[in-house]
Amino acid sequence: VNDTFDNTNRLTQIAQGTTTVGFTYDNANRRATLILPNGVVTSYSYDTASQLTGMTYTLGNNPLGNLSYAYDNDGRRSSGTGTFARTGLPLAMNQTAYNANNQLTTWGTANLFYDLNGNMTSDGTHSYTWDARNRLSQIDSGNTATFSYDSLGRRTSKTILGTQTGFLYDRANPVQELSGTTPTANLLTGRIDEYFSRSDSTGARSFLTDALHGTLALTDSSGGAQTSYTFEPFGNTTLTGSSTTNSFAYTGRELDATGLYFYRARYYHPSFQRFISEDPLGYAGGSVNFYGYAHNNPVSFIDPFGLAPCGAECQSVINALKKLFPCSADTPDHRLTIPQGYNTVHQTLQAAGYQKPPLVWEDNPFLYWDPIAHSGGDEFRIGVGSSSIHFREPYPFPPIPQSDYTYTHPGAMGGRKTILDQFHTDYHNPSVDPLGHVLFDVLKLAENFEFYESLLDGF
Repeated sequence: VNDTFDNTNRLTQIAQGTTTVGFTYDNANRRATLILPNGVVTSYSYDTASQLTGMTYTLGNNPLGNLSYAYDNDGRRSSGTGTFARTGLPLAMNQTAYNANNQLTTWGTANLFYDLNGNMTSDGTHSYTWDARNRLSQIDSGNTATFSYDSLGRRTSKTILGTQTGFLYDRANPVQELSGTTPTANLLTGRIDEYFSRSDSTGARSFLTDALHGTLALTDSSGGAQTSYTFEPFGNTTLTGSSTTNSFAYTGRELDATGLYFYRARYYHPSFQRFISEDPLGYAGGSVNFYGYAHNNPVSFIDPFGLAPCGAECQSVINALKKLFPCSADTPDHRLTIPQGYNTVHQTLQAAGYQKPPLVWEDNPFLYWDPIAHSGGDEFRIGVGSSSIHFREPYPFPPIPQSDYTYTHPGAMGGRKTILDQFHTDYHNPSVDPLGHVLFDVLKLAENFEFYESLLDGF
């Protein structure tokens, strides 16, 4: 896979053999178009606050569909319209019950049960078995499904109703599916849960996706929609058109034949509208309900790791940054681009009252040490402790020549790319690092999540 960048370090092309994906940007450095391998173009439009307001899908001069979004004064998405705004409605459920741990115990006529670690063991139809790290390992004692994970916690294999599928990863995203050692599908991916194309025995399919990375349709080489997806707000999924073995659907996550979605740290039940195990972050995930999905606001937020979705503070920080940097711009994956140099950004932050500790990595080496991707880093923060809002430079993945760095901090083991300035809180980072920098807390609660520090930091 080869990546191409322009003179301002913006990604303009991803190429895998003869398959290419292209990107263009507007004058505010927001993504303007996405050009898929089959020639379908997704065009993006924004309001004056850089909120995504429209996505149009075209092939040459032929319109394929569109989406339009509106927002309230607090930046919450208030409506979604357009030809691709298909929405299913969940069935009414008039009998539910919960216990003091916010566990769903009754759903209609079914009784649900949990182990002492908060993992669901039965939903009235299926039984669930969990390993020592609270990862789902079997459904119905293996008769329905079994799952395996690597030493980094990624799901390497699933066997569902006798069909085994293995996975090869590029960091967080699967890029190849296998049957035994034989590849059965190849994926071209971008950001976390952003899938551009998938090729299997039926041919190549390009993904049309919405603002939440949900798959709207799989299109063939001529741009025709072969398989279409309709989602209920909380993710129950209906497919129409040609059958497919593609599992990447609601918010770009994997829908298993069991009816569960795999959200990395946990499995999600779209009918129950909640996860079937507790948030490993506990209260650090930003809610007293350890089973809730996206703070019960699935039209605005996503939770790619099953840990901590974008909360209300996300928009408040974005708004604060926009006031400090009028030239800044949102991108569709909840980043904020500030097209200014390192020193200019830092001077502006200092003038606004943000203070920079002299050596952050010495103050908290657990949060800022990564033997693979980066080491150290400058940071500006308002407030005290892990709950403060602070900004830092993105972490580049090696190998990056020293000449590509625009700044090297004295004493840091390497330099810092400075095109994107990112923000987070250590206890809740919904924006660029879905794990935030809560790894120190995560390690106390769930040792198996330590791999995210090296794999996902910098998204």
